[in-house]
Amino acid sequence: MRRNERIGFGPYLMLETLPWLLLATAMRLYVLTLPDGLSLLGFFVVHVPVFIAFLLASQKMVRLTGGSTALERLSFQRQLSLSWAVLWRLSLLFFCTVISTVLLGMNKYSASKFWLGFDGVVFVWGQGFLPFWSALIAAIVFIMVVEKGLDRKPSFLAVLRQFVARWKQLTKAIAVIGLVFVGCTFVQFFLGRLVWAAGEPLALPLGRNLLYIGFLAGVSYVRLWLAITILTYAVRASYRQQSPQGDGKI
Repeated sequence: MRRNERIGFGPYLMLETLPWLLLATAMRLYVLTLPDGLSLLGFFVVHVPVFIAFLLASQKMVRLTGGSTALERLSFQRQLSLSWAVLWRLSLLFFCTVISTVLLGMNKYSASKFWLGFDGVVFVWGQGFLPFWSALIAAIVFIMVVEKGLDRKPSFLAVLRQFVARWKQLTKAIAVIGLVFVGCTFVQFFLGRLVWAAGEPLALPLGRNLLYIGFLAGVSYVRLWLAITILTYAVRASYRQQSPQGDGKI
């Protein structure tokens, strides 16, 4: 019998992503205290547990909606390998986008926000264009994950093909996710004040920190699952339109 090398937190199904988001939240709060150069590198490291949470959520949602995927066969080592394959491509995309927008006349501060595209999928980074940029990045990562689940290479070319084939459903999904992220931002700011007020009476700073980390991880959990749910149903709807009989895949 082959040893099962996958690392997870089952049988909690949808809660399997939460420990990774807790880890990412704690790491992220520490990274924010680092100098600019180190913080940029730190964000790349933080994106690894965020991506694993994204991968697990995608896998679970495909299963919950009756689809099939090869993602469940990925060992933890292969999950890390996939995260590297996706994250370096995202970094290249962010770099090219920042350079292009600066050359087109955008100020450097606004352009630098494009680096926060994947981070913005689960964490709040204010308003402006970032929620919709993060929604687009979520769609790109989701397609890459789906490609891997179909035993195909996750690449930008594959993403482009999927966007061309399913542009109506994906465009709608990105718009809805962007609006959801905007709404989540307002809800987080409102609830965050209540959580902060509840933590003030606690005698130990550790208790306040744990409360705040738990709150941020909880919000990131909601944001992640809402994005994955919307993308899953959008892609499945496009498959149904192309092939009403379906093939059991996502």
